[in-house]
Amino acid sequence: MAWLLSPYSSERMIAAELRRLGWSERDLAIRRKNDPDKLAIAVRLRRETTLSIKTIAARVLMGTSNTANARLHRAMKELVTSGSGQGAKTKEYMV
Repeated sequence: MAWLLSPYSSERMIAAELRRLGWSERDLAIRRKNDPDKLAIAVRLRRETTLSIKTIAARVLMGTSNTANARLHRAMKELVTSGSGQGAKTKEYMV
């Protein structure tokens, strides 16, 4: 897995995910903070970039960093306990 270090790279990743979902930036604002697709974007950013939880929460509009951290922790824990592992893809949280 390539570690993406620049904010530009993370923005490209977000843009790609938005295109994949058929969303615009506006959709990030109008969807719920715990929307599974928003969570999938956040999980991917957390795994593949060095962005902080606070930065991810602000960019994907997931609420405060504390609530985003709890959601991400739960989602990533479910991936591991379901046997999906870090490299696998699941319907709800990974793309």
